[in-house]
Amino acid sequence: MRTSLEPSYTPWASHTTWRTISAVNLALGILLWIGYLTDLSLAGTIADWVFPLLVGVLAYYTFFAAPYYAPADMRASVRRSCIPSLAGGAAFVLAAVLMLVPPFTFDTLELFAGVSIEHRIESAVSPGGTYTAEIALRGMGALPGQQGELIVRVKPRLFPVIERDLAVYRVKFTDERVPAYLSWKDARRLEFAALEQTWDAGQVLPALPPALEGPGRPLAVLAGQPVEVREVPALADGERTVPRGGFCCVGPLIIPLIFPPVVIWGGRKRRREPAPWDDSGTPWP
Repeated sequence: MRTSLEPSYTPWASHTTWRTISAVNLALGILLWIGYLTDLSLAGTIADWVFPLLVGVLAYYTFFAAPYYAPADMRASVRRSCIPSLAGGAAFVLAAVLMLVPPFTFDTLELFAGVSIEHRIESAVSPGGTYTAEIALRGMGALPGQQGELIVRVKPRLFPVIERDLAVYRVKFTDERVPAYLSWKDARRLEFAALEQTWDAGQVLPALPPALEGPGRPLAVLAGQPVEVREVPALADGERTVPRGGFCCVGPLIIPLIFPPVVIWGGRKRRREPAPWDDSGTPWP
């Protein structure tokens, strides 16, 4: 008969369930770092900011709940599976905090203002129908109607929830008008004639997501490398469509972030419950 006063409790779920939780955390962490290290991302700007937070919060809850709820022989493996997600979420939070510290504050406010009025001004489907290229405009600076940022993106039509962020340009619009910016040279090559740029839509390249590039802008200015502003003709008849993945689409996903960590609190409470036996070894009724 056991006489230990260590608490005894039944694991919250079976081994299969905890293996699934571990696999989900590991897969989300890998996807997060693929987005960090390449030009692949979720469709829409706001989704790129919410996804790292959700992945980090899920890994945080799992990491600290595992000692209280997971089977004893799986606690270490469950916690190890959360490390990529925790590292990715922590990197994003660190970058976000850094952007709130001077001299990054003004650039952060300018970025938020530009994202709040971001809209798609052009889209073009590739000849084979495999890809859709888009240009989004963020009005920035003192005269949003005359200057801003152009973001060139391309996404596969069969899986439109992901996209490639091909380029971001700070531009100033001239008095000249053009019917379109983008044109497809063939089924994969996309051309931005006004800026003399060409991309291969199917080639994934290493890059940092826009959310982590933010702190680099004021640092470049402080280092004597001002942001290059290119002159481009204005678009004659552009779209005015909010890109998918905006505030209304991902807003409900932020709800889990406002909940207190009740799972961890409940686990600690269970640990403080007395064991179902006493020092004499006689089980409690």
